[in-house]
Amino acid sequence: MQTRPLRNVGFVAPFFYEYGRSARAGVLAWMDQEGRHWRLIEMDPREWKASPALWRELDGLIVWYWGALDLQEAVRERGLPVIELGLGESEYGRKHEELVRISFDRHSINELAVRHFLDLGVECVGYVGHLLRVGSRRGGRVMDLRKLVLEAGLEWAELDVGERHPVIDPSTLLHGSRWPELVAFLESLSLSTGLLAQDDYLGVMLCEAARSLGIPIPGKLAVLGQGDRTVGRMGPCPLSTIEIPGRAVGWEAAATLDAWMSGVRPTSRMLACEDVVVRESTGGRSGEVGIERAKRHFDRRAVEGVTVGELAAIAGCSSPTLRRRFREVYGIDVTREARERRVSEALRLLEESELEVREIGVRCGFSSPTNFFNFIRRQTGVGPAEYRRQHRGIR
Repeated sequence: MQTRPLRNVGFVAPFFYEYGRSARAGVLAWMDQEGRHWRLIEMDPREWKASPALWRELDGLIVWYWGALDLQEAVRERGLPVIELGLGESEYGRKHEELVRISFDRHSINELAVRHFLDLGVECVGYVGHLLRVGSRRGGRVMDLRKLVLEAGLEWAELDVGERHPVIDPSTLLHGSRWPELVAFLESLSLSTGLLAQDDYLGVMLCEAARSLGIPIPGKLAVLGQGDRTVGRMGPCPLSTIEIPGRAVGWEAAATLDAWMSGVRPTSRMLACEDVVVRESTGGRSGEVGIERAKRHFDRRAVEGVTVGELAAIAGCSSPTLRRRFREVYGIDVTREARERRVSEALRLLEESELEVREIGVRCGFSSPTNFFNFIRRQTGVGPAEYRRQHRGIR
C-alpha cells in the first residue's frame, strides 16, 4: 500500500467565533476520516507571525480571512494553495488566482430571512449592520436582501450602525437604548417589522433596546440574527438566528485543499445556509411560527373583527388547537379578548375623538350603525351617542 506524503497544513482562524470553531471541527472530522497524512498547525490570526521559516515548510493554508494575514508576497512566490473560509470579499481573491474561497452563501441567508419573516406575517423587513455602504452604494448583501424584500411586496428599512458595533463597543450590547440614532430608528417603525441583524451581537442589541423602549418582541418587532453565537442563546429574549454551516465548510475546505495539493486545481464554492433556529425573538413564547403569525394578525385585526376560524387557518391548525394554544401561551381567550379590545377602542374613540359615531363603528368592524348601536348598548347600557354625551358631560 502506497503511503501518502505528509502535508504540513496551516489553519488560521479565531476560535472566539462559533463559525471558526465549527469550521475547525469540520476540518478535524475530515482529517479523522481522510487526512491522517496531514500535520495541522493551528494559529490564531491575532497572534499570527509571518515567519519565512514557517511558510517555507507549509504545503497549504486554510485561513479565516486572507486580508488579515501578511503573506500575499510569500504565497504568490511559492504558489502556496490557500483556502479562505470567507467573511467578506477578498481583494486578494479577486486579483490573484492562488486564492480559492470555500464559504457560505450570503444570498441563501437573505432568502431564509425573507421566507421566515413572510411566515411570521410582518409588513416590513429591514437590515441592521456595520458599514453597509461602499461610498454612496449599498453593499452587495444589503442590495440583495432589499431586492428580495421589495419583490415580496414588503416595505424596507435599514440602519447602518457605523462603528457602534457591540463587539467594538460592548456597552451598546446592553445599553443600545441610550444611542439616539438606534432609538429613532426603532421608534420610526410604524409597521410590524422583521429585522435581520448582521450578526447575533447586533441582534441582541436590537432586542435589548426594543425591550427598554417598550416595543413588543416579536409582536411589533421580530429580530433575526446570524451565526447562532452563544451571546444570543440565553437572556430575557433568546435570539432566533440563521445557522451558518461551518462544519460543512470546514470539511469541504479540507477536502478541496487536499485535492489541490495533489495537483487538482479547484474552484471557489459557496455552501447554502439551510436552517433558522427559532427562539423567542421571532417565535415568541410559543416557539411556533404559525401561532406567532396568528397572534400578530390578531393584534392587528382584533378591533376590526377577527374569527377563531380565520386565526386557525393562518396558524395552520384546528380551531380548538388555536384556542388552547392562545390560552396556554398568551393567557387569553380569543373571543373574549377580541370583544374587550373592540369595546376599549370604541369607547376610547367616543370619549376622545371628534369622529362621527358611524365612522367609529366602521373602524371597529361593524357593518351597520344598528349593529354598532346594539353592541355599545350591551356594554354600557346606553347607545354610542348618549355614551359620548354622558362622558363629556362628566368632564
